[in-house]
Amino acid sequence: MRKYFVALIHLIVTVILSSLSVFFSLFDSTGESQHWCAHNWGKGCVWGAGIKLSVSGLSNINGKGPFIFASNHQSYLDIWVLLTILPVSFRFVAKKSLFSWPFIGWHLQRSGQIPIDRSKTTAGARSLIEAVKRVKDGTNIVIFPEGSRSEKNTLGEFKKGAFFLAAKTGVPLIPIILKNTATLFPNTGLFVYPGTVEAIILPPIDTTEFGPKKVEELMEHTRKIMSEYYPSQQ
Repeated sequence: MRKYFVALIHLIVTVILSSLSVFFSLFDSTGESQHWCAHNWGKGCVWGAGIKLSVSGLSNINGKGPFIFASNHQSYLDIWVLLTILPVSFRFVAKKSLFSWPFIGWHLQRSGQIPIDRSKTTAGARSLIEAVKRVKDGTNIVIFPEGSRSEKNTLGEFKKGAFFLAAKTGVPLIPIILKNTATLFPNTGLFVYPGTVEAIILPPIDTTEFGPKKVEELMEHTRKIMSEYYPSQQ
């Protein structure tokens, strides 16, 4: 019975805050009001599921950015957690298909999130060019370098997009490790379960040491750092 109650809470929170986000977008072109809605949506969903957060490394986020955050991705719960814990406003680089969802998709469209179409090389490249412009204008970006959700307790292969973006802009790249999200919100399930999510914010990587011609080196360097939190892959 509890899991159905939690699902109802998530539905109500999603409908209310997505609708507010769309409403605020009529008056706020900066996207900050919409991010406030998203932040509280994440907090509401985390709270409603009875999830506790153990966060370390917040001091590695020094100032307001711009930053590029690169997080591992094992569950939709990752999105709620990142919206809750990150102390700066940011935009996601997200799958284009999510933008067609009711309520959530409306928020994504109106709040300045960046869609990426991985099925079309040209469209994906245009999305990254748009992301480069946004970062240079001071926008913080969150991207999942694996491209899609990986298996539990593994780190999937990285796509180059996040590292092209970081190398092209020269802004700090901050890796984030999320643990236990796949257990609490399995990819094959519809329900979220109570428990603790560990979030580890790692020290920023100076991308100016790599540059646009060393995208693959930056990618491998970042993956090596993040892989240290996956003992089975050592």
